[in-house]
Parts: sequence; C-alpha cells; structure tokens
Amino acid sequence: MFFRNRSFFYAFVPTIIIFLIIFWPDYDKEKIVKASDTAKLFFKKFLERFSVNEKHLTVLLVVVTEMADEDIQRAMNFLEWLCPSRDQCSLQTPFYQMISQYRVSKRHRLTACTIYKNMSTLLTAIMCYLHNPFLIKTAGNFRNQWNDNRSCIGKNEFFKHRQVEKFLQIPFDESKNFALVREPMERFLSGLVNQCTNLKRCGDCVNADCLLGMLEKNGRETVRRDDFKMGNGGYSIDEHVNLHFLPQLWQCEFSSQLSNYKILKYSSADTEGIARQLEELFGKAGVNGQEIDFIKEQLQGGRSLHSTVGDEKRKAIEEELKESPVLMKRFMGLFFFDYLLLVSLLPPIVRIDRSDIIQFLNLIQKNRKQTAIRPSTVKLWRSTSSMIFQLEQLKKAGYMK
Repeated sequence: MFFRNRSFFYAFVPTIIIFLIIFWPDYDKEKIVKASDTAKLFFKKFLERFSVNEKHLTVLLVVVTEMADEDIQRAMNFLEWLCPSRDQCSLQTPFYQMISQYRVSKRHRLTACTIYKNMSTLLTAIMCYLHNPFLIKTAGNFRNQWNDNRSCIGKNEFFKHRQVEKFLQIPFDESKNFALVREPMERFLSGLVNQCTNLKRCGDCVNADCLLGMLEKNGRETVRRDDFKMGNGGYSIDEHVNLHFLPQLWQCEFSSQLSNYKILKYSSADTEGIARQLEELFGKAGVNGQEIDFIKEQLQGGRSLHSTVGDEKRKAIEEELKESPVLMKRFMGLFFFDYLLLVSLLPPIVRIDRSDIIQFLNLIQKNRKQTAIRPSTVKLWRSTSSMIFQLEQLKKAGYMK
C-alpha cells in the first residue's frame, strides 16, 4: 500500500475529495463555492471520519449548505463528541441501504415510501385507496393494513425505486415521491413500548439499555456483512427489530435519492399537522376533493392498534432514557444522522458542569439519600447509590476523567 501510515493518508482524504467535488460535473459548484467556512469545516471533519461516495456527498451537501452556521456548529460539536476520530467512533455509518417499502398510486404518479413506526399502516391504506379505491373500501379494515391483511398486497408495492420507475414508466425524479419521517426519540420509544414491551417481539429486550445494545450490534453487523440488501426481507427477531428501529436514513434509498423526496414531518401528537401536509401534497398531485375528504375522515378516525400515544410505560422509559447521559450518548450514536439529515433539529448535548460534580461528591460524603442538584441537572441522580453508579458511567462515557 502506498500510504503505510493510515493517519497520514486520512489527513489528505478531505482535501482530495473536496477537490474532486468541485470538479465533478454533477455537483452544484455554486453551493460549494458559497458554502460558509463553518460548513466547509464540517465537510472536512465528516470526510476525515467516514468513507462516502458521490451520491452520499450530494445528500450531505444539499442539507448542510441550507443550515445556519449556528446549527452546523452544533452538529460539529456532536460529531466531535460522538466520533473523535475514524478509529474511535460510536456513530453508526450515515449511509446504508436497507430494505424499502414503496406504495404507489399509478393514477396520480404518486409514490410513498413507508417507514415502520411512522404511520406506516395507515399510509399503506391511504396509498392503496388512491391506487384503487374499490379494493380497500370493500375490505372494511382501513386502519389495520399490515401483514396479510393488506388489500393491495402485491399490487402497488415495491422494494426498489427502479421497480417503481418500471411500474410508472417514468424516471423516479419525475414521479411525486414522499416519505414521513419522525423525531427519532419519539419513534424509538413508540417502537420499544409497542414491539418490545407489549408484543415481546424484540427477543429478551424490554428496556432501553438492552434495545440500544441490540441495535448497536445489529447495525454494525448489518453494515459489515451487507446482508440486508434491498428486497431481502425476513422475519427473524433481528430483522424485525432492524426494520422497526434502525435509522430512518437507511431506508427509502435516502442515501442516494433523498433529493427526490418531499419529506413530511410526522408526530403522533399532531395528527392534524400531518393531515394538513398530506392534503396539500395530494391536492398538488391531482387527487380529487372527494377522495381527499375520505382520507381526512380516516386520519381523524382514531389511532391504529399499534399506537402508544399517552402510554404510561412509554413516559417512564422516556424519563429513564433522558435522565441517563450514558444512554443518551448511545442513543445519539445510533440516530445522530437521522436528526441531522432528516429531522433537521438536534437536541441539546447533555453536559455535566464541574460544579455539579463537586456538589455531587460532597453529597455522597454526607451520605444523603436524596438531593436537589441545580436546575440544569435536577432529577439526574435520585439517590446516593444511583449517584455512585452514574459517576462510574459518566467516566466511561467520557464526561469526566
């Protein structure tokens, strides 16, 4: 190998790739030239850590150059915290291609890519209705379109965008494509309660710590073996968990096709918001008023059997996750790029001030059972015994030496 010293080689990679980007004809050179110094620094740090191809860089370029410098700096802080170097990185790879679930209305040249836990059951029903209203109206189970209950099974469903192109007989970038994306924490909690705690479909995992460990292992193994290619669906425990929990960015062929999508932000707490977004989208796609009214009725008709909104178990798990800096670091290691490239909203980095740690240690020495640490970290530790454990975990997570 020409470069025997890997670190020496990687030092040159960002410069080489940025040079190639500028002279690649498919890139928007104006965006590169006009990118802020903060954006260029982010690209440099990203490319020092990850190996990507031309299409991946296009996706990154389109998103990051539209961000404010303040947001790019926050993203860079996360990147340096979660991935100090290529060899010491807790981040899952940003670009990988899992199985995709396309639902197509041929009448409207409209394609939805459904993502598990993102209203996928109801969206499957909506797209079946738009494709062929008769099929689903006669079935009488609009809100429970999953597994073999799907009225349009095998009729408007595909795994690859090339199959969609063949079905519609137009290029993918000429059809009207959309996907619903969800705030990663909300999606994770919804899936954990529904799939793991209630339905017991995650093996022995019924809590956040176990599930995060399973996803970290599955994510690395999936990418390493590259055995979750498009169209190779399966129903083992690992495959089931992967489809419901691994990053949204790995689905819908976002790694190469993100710019060809209309991204709609979905939240289970705001059904009216997603209804408005879909109504606008369908109107522009030529869906008639009567069909839009029918879809709005279905959206207002309650939640699917998989919904976990308002669930007390979900609230308890969310509190446990957010109060643990170690679990939060692992969570962000899995879903940082979902936040950056799909949701476009990064949560705050949980930091522990030195004064908090000093106060914490003083309280342990006084053997107090309960504490009221200053407001920035209130509720972080609930008892002396849990404080000792949290201190050990903070050291492991790199918060303190």
